[in-house]
Amino acid sequence: MNMSHMTVAGMVDAIDEIRRHTDVPICVDTEGAQIRTANVDERDYNMDDTLVFGTEQITPTEAWDQIRPGDTMIIGFDGLQVRVVEADTYAMTCRCTQSGRLSPNKGVHVAEHQVTLPALSSKDHQAITTARAMGIETFALSFTQNAQSIEQFERLLPGHRLIYKIETRSAMADLDNMFRSGRQFLIDRGDLGKEIGAEQVPVAQRRVMRQRDLTPGTQVYMATNFLESMITRSEPTRAEISDVYTALEQGADGLVLAAETAIGDHPMECVRQVHRIFEVFQQNGGTAT
Repeated sequence: MNMSHMTVAGMVDAIDEIRRHTDVPICVDTEGAQIRTANVDERDYNMDDTLVFGTEQITPTEAWDQIRPGDTMIIGFDGLQVRVVEADTYAMTCRCTQSGRLSPNKGVHVAEHQVTLPALSSKDHQAITTARAMGIETFALSFTQNAQSIEQFERLLPGHRLIYKIETRSAMADLDNMFRSGRQFLIDRGDLGKEIGAEQVPVAQRRVMRQRDLTPGTQVYMATNFLESMITRSEPTRAEISDVYTALEQGADGLVLAAETAIGDHPMECVRQVHRIFEVFQQNGGTAT
């Protein structure tokens, strides 16, 4: 249950619906420490267009005072990038530096520096309380910042299965300590790519897997659109097949599909395709389970 894209009431309805059909375990994935757009009109922007955000359009409020003139904001996954020209208590004027689409509830990454936010939003706290009352045992902490964030989450949810998402610069900087504090991790390659640059993600992925190998008892899952072209296509590209196979070779403990199964046209075929790649991997000596 991705709390970045649903209400607490929607989470309850979804859990009830899933349980009517299967006993597969459910994980509640928190919003975490992320800046998002809110109450904005959906539209396309071109290079040098001016955008003006009000305080109610960039959330949470703790982020507002930390975004400064000169900062670059990467908004969503549709290419939009803007440079902050001026900002005061009530408005933030920006210039579009890379064309793209502005939409509500899209993640915002500040390129130049880390913005410090609470590890959990108020909605996260409500969702956790409600989910625990419904017997949910697995929770994921999005945008885990450091080992301290892990320790706080462990104190909040003792005895639960907890997964820590690696998708920030600060997490990569504190990787050693994080692996000493937590046991299960997930590399979210989409948001991590916006934080450190997409070309750095393969380097980060290999570094995380090396850390896993050095820390007995830990597991690492990999996520984010392994089969992105299958959002609309019925077959993956050869590069996507190679990406899945490489993740298995590197020892990933699990693979997570995202948009291709959340909003794609061929979700079942995506799952079948991953299974076929896994079978080939095993037939050629692979030992992943």
